[in-house]
Amino acid sequence: ILKKIKKFTYSSANLVIRPVDSIAELNTEGIKMHHCVATYCQKLISGNCYIFTVRNINEPDEPIATLELSQNRKRIIQLRGKYNAVVSDDIEAFCNHWLKHIVNSKERRKKAS
Repeated sequence: ILKKIKKFTYSSANLVIRPVDSIAELNTEGIKMHHCVATYCQKLISGNCYIFTVRNINEPDEPIATLELSQNRKRIIQLRGKYNAVVSDDIEAFCNHWLKHIVNSKERRKKAS
C-alpha cells in the first residue's frame, strides 16, 4: 500500500505532506496529535483509506496535521490538527493544492498511459 502512495510526498517552502509509513508511526501520530488516527489501522491495512501527515519543513518530527485520503484518492475525507482542531487556512490551502496538482494530476497521467 505504501508503494502506491509514497509518490504523493510533496513539500513547499514551509510544509511537507507524506504518507504515514508504518503502523508504529500511525500510533505515534495519534499520540502526538491527541486524536484517534491510530484506530484506523485495519482501514489503512485493507486499503480503505490512506493516512498522511503534514509537518513543518523545519520540524519534520512533529506533526501539525493529519489527513485521511479517500480510497479512490479523489478527495480529502478528514484534515485535522491537534485534538481534532480545524487546521489553519494555510495548511488547508496547501493540502487542497496537493490533492489537485499532485495526487489527481498523477492519477490523470497514469490513466493516460
